Amino acid sequence: MGKANWWLWVFQNADSCCFVVEPGRDKDVVERFLGGVRPRVWISDRLGSQAGWGEKHQACLAHYADLRVMPTFPCQLARTAVIAAAGAA
Repeated sequence: MGKANWWLWVFQNADSCCFVVEPGRDKDVVERFLGGVRPRVWISDRLGSQAGWGEKHQACLAHYADLRVMPTFPCQLARTAVIAAAGAA
């Protein structure tokens, strides 16, 4: 509302999803939510405050501006399909 920005955070695991609305995007939001828990895998955009929370990190593929520079991941066929669908192949 007005000029104030609020952020919708989505925390999800295999069977649950939690939405948290906060006025900022800093690491304190994640820290409060996780409460000391370290997930095996953490998927997020490439914002620095969202890095380092999980044992492994994957940047959300929707946040790559250019799919041709998408990181290598185990299924090369999936990468090729995504690039072809985007018309970048």
